[in-house]
Amino acid sequence: MDKLLKAICRLVSNQHPGQIRSLANKARSLSSTDAGKLASFFNTQAANHVLFEVIKEWSRVDCSGSEFAGLLLGASHGYMNERARESVELVWSGPNTHHVPVRRSEQVYIEIIESAEETLFIGSYVWVNIPNIESAIKSAITRGVDVRMLLESTDKDGGTFFQDTVRRVAKELVGATVYVWPLDKRDYGAGGYPSMHAKCVVADGKRAFLTSANLTSAAMDKNIETGVLATGGNVPSTISRQLLNMITQGDIQAYSQSLYVKPSREDAPKVIDIKELDRRHQYSGSLLIGYRNEKLDVDETRTFRVLSESDELPPKGALVIILGDEPLVGRYLWQKQQSMDGDRTYYSVTFRGQSSSNAIEVEETNWPNFRPFAVEAS
Repeated sequence: MDKLLKAICRLVSNQHPGQIRSLANKARSLSSTDAGKLASFFNTQAANHVLFEVIKEWSRVDCSGSEFAGLLLGASHGYMNERARESVELVWSGPNTHHVPVRRSEQVYIEIIESAEETLFIGSYVWVNIPNIESAIKSAITRGVDVRMLLESTDKDGGTFFQDTVRRVAKELVGATVYVWPLDKRDYGAGGYPSMHAKCVVADGKRAFLTSANLTSAAMDKNIETGVLATGGNVPSTISRQLLNMITQGDIQAYSQSLYVKPSREDAPKVIDIKELDRRHQYSGSLLIGYRNEKLDVDETRTFRVLSESDELPPKGALVIILGDEPLVGRYLWQKQQSMDGDRTYYSVTFRGQSSSNAIEVEETNWPNFRPFAVEAS
């Protein structure tokens, strides 16, 4: 039922309520086995593509036509009420003309980062260390927020600015993932490669800041910058979904140095489904692992480094894989605990960001030898 409800929500968010009412009236007289008769209801291919997903889930759930119509109408009514609560605020940095309230871009960035409960996606052409913003991001990671950053990765004139940024993020913001737009995914022309020029931050698909300001001290404090802060409505959720769709389609990818070293066809790594990992097999080196991020409803492909007994425990917040009865993947944290009667001391290890919360327990005597199977390669 959850998948049906999600599909219906995607449908009603892009259609006029009158169209949804007409669709519901037509569906009311049908059964789920006749749902295919609705396949070409809308006038656009894009709308009918979303409708196809709804029809597929309706057939799977097998509720009556009247129940399905009620779901459509209820979702449409709820969506329109939510849109009525949408707010859009102009954010202006620069000289105060007393016609538009002036707010520093840094304040808005921090406000959105601090509001994030589950997901945070930041896009910027460049990223220079801004202590207050990075402190807010660290706090978000600590409370279990899945933090992702999309940055421009082409350094001009042989510079190392991007590589320096990646190294700093890996050291200072453990648990955040840097994404790039690989060069082989860009259309090269007479003017060279196009750029990742978007500047935005979106939290939980509920709040979004679209701005001209890069994450630099000049943009935060000195420049004339303008942007829009959107709360509620479909703008934040659409931006979030667009970014996640680019991940699923491979348009943007989690950064690794291998993206800039073209492998030969023979050397191209094979993607291993995480469910196919076998505890009895002796793995080593780097593995390209594919898995479903249930929390964000996207497919992930990441490069992991298999850990050996001599490796140190990866830092808290690192993306790891634990092999058990079922493989667990997530950004892990641990805490030493004691049973109520005091007879048992153990470590509770939790995994966040990739699926519903999971946890395992490791006895204190086994903790010195505890290692995840693999950690995400930097």
